[in-house]
Amino acid sequence: MRVEDCTVSVERRSLQACVDLAIVFVRDSAEAMFRLWLLCAVPACVLVWVLSSWLTDMLIPSILIFLFFSAVFNALLAAAIGPRVFGEELSVRGAIRAFRRRFWAWLLLTSLVRFFQFLSGFCFVLPGLFVTAYTAYLPEVLFLEQAKLKAVQPRKPKSNKFEDGSQ
Repeated sequence: MRVEDCTVSVERRSLQACVDLAIVFVRDSAEAMFRLWLLCAVPACVLVWVLSSWLTDMLIPSILIFLFFSAVFNALLAAAIGPRVFGEELSVRGAIRAFRRRFWAWLLLTSLVRFFQFLSGFCFVLPGLFVTAYTAYLPEVLFLEQAKLKAVQPRKPKSNKFEDGSQ
């Protein structure tokens, strides 16, 4: 991947333009995204089905299974979409390969983020929203930037002004 081959222009977009880009992206890579989704959804459903045949109270285990597999899906999706920005095709194998390379760092970061979301959730909803807003995308940054675990940190907005003076 080379930066000079980037196919996405970085510019301020309206909500309508973002939705249009998302629709075009999903239309172009729906098959690979569907395979990634199946890779996570089928094991999650089978696991809940098997556990529900043994246990009677399945709410908490089902929520935990969903949280785990949704985090895996988010990571696989980020690992697949990152190279797409540089013109490569969306690849399920490439996403799995990138996920395996960064698995332990992802597991540590995801566990920390989910743990703090869990703790702050007991303090009503508002503190949980702050923790989620501050840390929610850290595991995805790990895949998109291919940074070391120590270098992954939340982004701080610098200013709302562009270089040409517009806002």
